[in-house]
Amino acid sequence: MGLIGAAFGIGFIIGPAIGGLLGQSSYSLPGYAAAVLSFAALLLAFFKLPESLKSTADGKAIASFIHDFWQPVKRAVRTPNLARLLLIYFLVIFAFASMQVTFPLYTQETFGFDVKQNGYIFAFVGILGIIFQGGLIGRMSKFFGDGPLAMLGTALCMVGLAFLPFAKTVPVLLIFMALLGIGTGLNTPTLTSLVSLSTEEASQGSVLGVSRSVAMLARMLGPLWGGWLYGACGKSWPYWTAGGVLLMAVLIGWPLWRGK
Repeated sequence: MGLIGAAFGIGFIIGPAIGGLLGQSSYSLPGYAAAVLSFAALLLAFFKLPESLKSTADGKAIASFIHDFWQPVKRAVRTPNLARLLLIYFLVIFAFASMQVTFPLYTQETFGFDVKQNGYIFAFVGILGIIFQGGLIGRMSKFFGDGPLAMLGTALCMVGLAFLPFAKTVPVLLIFMALLGIGTGLNTPTLTSLVSLSTEEASQGSVLGVSRSVAMLARMLGPLWGGWLYGACGKSWPYWTAGGVLLMAVLIGWPLWRGK
């Protein structure tokens, strides 16, 4: 999970940097570039991604999928530990997404940043994510455990987002963004690992699918909430409320601090 997170972090470095460069000439180019890359990923998945199910199980899996599309969701919601993890995962992604959509507006208004400079800031966050997810998370997980690391990462994200509006200089802004990058590097792979290990091996794929659906829902609602707050209440409110959302996640996940 850490290596997958590191791959995401590499994309989080390269993507904003390329988007920032392309966006200087046209705001449409980053969207077209993202579409081309997504299509390339689709082709790779179709032709190169091996099927994990045995051929004898394919028919049963497809029939089960058609018979009850919502069965994995129902099963996840009815499993107390798994439902708690999915709720925490939703709150973490929701808070991060509400920041992503408003951050370029915030830095432009506060520091006069343009597209290129915002791309560098997100690349900075991505570098920290790679360091922790790709190089340190495995060793830290063996020593501290996934649960405590997930909650520590969530707490760091909470502090980084809640106090970000108080940053009046670029160095202080980078400190809070560093907390966000480190926190994301800690909680993303550990939460995903906890979700996958909360069910039997045969159901891990469907459970991870439910977790990705939860993440997509959070990425849809987070920008709506953050963008509305930015326009209706002011530039600081998306970050204060994101900090409050993550405080809820920390409280809900309190048993995880003790590895439960």
